[in-house]
Amino acid sequence: MLNAVAVWQGGPAAASNAAALARSPCLVGEAYQAAKRQLILDEQVLLRRLRFEIGVEQPHRHLYALAHCWGAPAAALRLATCLLNDCVARCPGYGSAAMPPATAAAAALHLGSQMCGQPVQPQGWWRAAGITDQALADASAALLDMLAFA
Repeated sequence: MLNAVAVWQGGPAAASNAAALARSPCLVGEAYQAAKRQLILDEQVLLRRLRFEIGVEQPHRHLYALAHCWGAPAAALRLATCLLNDCVARCPGYGSAAMPPATAAAAALHLGSQMCGQPVQPQGWWRAAGITDQALADASAALLDMLAFA
């Protein structure tokens, strides 16, 4: 059979690869399922020990909903997306009570629209999303501080 594989795949090198593959143990059936379950459990233990937070809510869902609702320009949405990507990675207060994801999204959209010179209308649109002027100002300041140190 190896000769047929060698001819089909193109030579003696392919035959040696097929022979090595035939010697390697392959998990199938219940052995495969058990190994898969164990791998997932081991990954979860590792992530917990590294204090990796799996349940962090991302602000992008809020951003796209706000942009759609208020008809934000595409340029403002692109800038806001870039701001949020950096915010998630670099803002120390992100995800806490100080800057929940919806507030971060509103601040990013507000700043993005201001930066591209096409403000979202009407003025104060973030209030309809339940975000106070002070919360928007604080989140915007945090995003601007992040840009200053980036």
